[in-house]
Amino acid sequence: MECLITADVHCHWSGAYPPSYRLYVDEDMLYERTFGWAGYQTYIEERIVCELEPGIHVLKIEDCSEKVKPKFYFNNVFVDNNQIMQHPNYDDPEGKQWTFIVRN
Repeated sequence: MECLITADVHCHWSGAYPPSYRLYVDEDMLYERTFGWAGYQTYIEERIVCELEPGIHVLKIEDCSEKVKPKFYFNNVFVDNNQIMQHPNYDDPEGKQWTFIVRN
């Protein structure tokens, strides 16, 4: 089933080098990007289209920066315009992982 996931990616960082991150759905890496904006002013809205089977899935963000140590997290996560339920992963209070259910 094709799913559209939208999520605001926030990042707090400082320094001369912008941080990079990777986005995963389950164990599949979908994107690697550089966050080139001031970390205190803006966020990036990611729009992820992927094929998923019915069941439980995890959206995850991972820092892959070499020269800075940023804090990445998600906000305003929606799956198919909120038709599929989602919630923060309780094992990750920092907001780096969201678990959601794809229904038939």
